[in-house]
Amino acid sequence: MWWFLSNLWRKKAHPASVQFLFEKLGPGEEALKDRLLPILRADKSVERAYLAAVRFGDGDERGVALCLRHRKKPNLGLIAKASSAFAIIFSSDQRLDVIVLTPGQEQDLQSVCKPFYEASLPEPSNQ
Repeated sequence: MWWFLSNLWRKKAHPASVQFLFEKLGPGEEALKDRLLPILRADKSVERAYLAAVRFGDGDERGVALCLRHRKKPNLGLIAKASSAFAIIFSSDQRLDVIVLTPGQEQDLQSVCKPFYEASLPEPSNQ
């Protein structure tokens, strides 16, 4: 399942394909990651988060995507908060897509991008 968010507008879409191009780096991207970290830490549904340049389908159009690997069902409130963080830093003519990754997509993404957030693994219980 894919969830995309362009600024504060949500829609459910199923693009033909997504190509993960490279990790998005730069001052604006680092500021966004800094704003996203407390949001991600407060939300227990996200296992890992990436910020990547992507291309959808067969076209030449590229975009930036917040790519999330969830432990459980995606939290739409989290996606709205991420969009708000993006809107504070970037101009209104730019957009952030949010992709909820499948295991196969995450494997493809990891070949070109490192996670900027990774939830702590639970400590083993002494039973």
